[in-house]
Amino acid sequence: MSIRNIVSIVLLVGLTVSIPAIFKSIKSDAFVDIRQKLTGNFLGIYRRMEVLKKNFEDEFTPRIKKPLSTYAAEEKLTTYFAQEFASFNRADWDKFWNFIYGTHVTDDYGKDFYPKRKRQLTKRELEQALAKEYPMPFSYFNKEHWNAFWQDVVKYGE
Repeated sequence: MSIRNIVSIVLLVGLTVSIPAIFKSIKSDAFVDIRQKLTGNFLGIYRRMEVLKKNFEDEFTPRIKKPLSTYAAEEKLTTYFAQEFASFNRADWDKFWNFIYGTHVTDDYGKDFYPKRKRQLTKRELEQALAKEYPMPFSYFNKEHWNAFWQDVVKYGE
C-alpha cells in the first residue's frame, strides 16, 4: 500500500466524519431542512433494508417447515372432511399448503418506497386466516379440533 493510498483513505475518512459535523454546526434554516431530509432519507433506506433482510430470513429459515411429502396429511384431511377436501386437485393442495407454510404480508407501511413485511403467521393468525379462506370446515373448529389439526395433520410443534 503506497503513501498515496493511505493519504486518500485518511482524507476520505476525515471528510466523512467532518461533513456531518459541519452540517450540525450550521444553524441556517435551509441547512437544517437539508439535514432533516438527508436524515429522513437515510432512515428510510435503513428501514427498507431491515424489512428486506427480515423477509429474506423468514423465507429461507421458516419457523415451521413444509414436510417433503404432504400426502399423509392430505389423506387424513380427505378422510376427516371428505365433503370439503375430496374435490381438491394438486393445484388446490399446493395452494392450501403454501397458505399454511408460506409467508404472508403482515405490515404495509403505506408507502411505495417500503417493501411489504412478509412472515409466517402464528397459530392464532393461521386459525383466523384458514377460517376466512376455507370456511368449510375451519370456521366450525373449536379448540380441540385445532389441537388435533396442528398435532396430527400439520405437525406444527410448539
